[in-house]
Amino acid sequence: MEAQFAVRLPDGGELAVADSRGDRILFFSLSDLDAQTGRGTRAASAFWTIGRLGAAPGNLNDPLVASDGTHLFVTDGHNHRVQQLRISDGRSVDSIGEQGSGHGQLCLPAGLALVRGSEHGGSNAALVSDRELAVGNSDRLYVADNYATSLPLAN
Repeated sequence: MEAQFAVRLPDGGELAVADSRGDRILFFSLSDLDAQTGRGTRAASAFWTIGRLGAAPGNLNDPLVASDGTHLFVTDGHNHRVQQLRISDGRSVDSIGEQGSGHGQLCLPAGLALVRGSEHGGSNAALVSDRELAVGNSDRLYVADNYATSLPLAN
C-alpha cells in the first residue's frame, strides 16, 4: 500500500486512508492501530475498503481523500475527476470533472481540501489542484462552491 493521504473521521475512532497503488480507500480502527503498532508486532488490517481500479462510479484510479464527516471527497487522478462517496455505504453520490483544460475539466487532480463556510464567509467550498499538462506543467487551482457544484478556474 502506498498511502498518499489519510483523514480522521468525525467519530474520532476511524481513519480513512487513500491507497494510490491499490486504487481504493481503506478504513482502519484507530484503537486497532494503537494496539498493534504500539507493540510493534504486526500491521493493522483494514476493516472496510471502498473502490477498485476502474472508471465507473465508485471505482478509482490514483485517489486522494478528504471528508466533511458524512462524505468522502476523492480526487480520482487518472480518471480526471473528483468523486463524492457516502461514508456509510461507500456509494458514489456525485462526480465532477473530465479530462481537459477547459471550464469544469481536470488534468490529473493531485490535491484536495475542504473549507467550511464558517472559515470563509458562509458557503462551503472544495479546493482542487491539478497538473495541466497542455500548458507546460503549470499548476492550477479550482474552487468548487458547496462542495463541488462547479469548478471555475481560480487565477
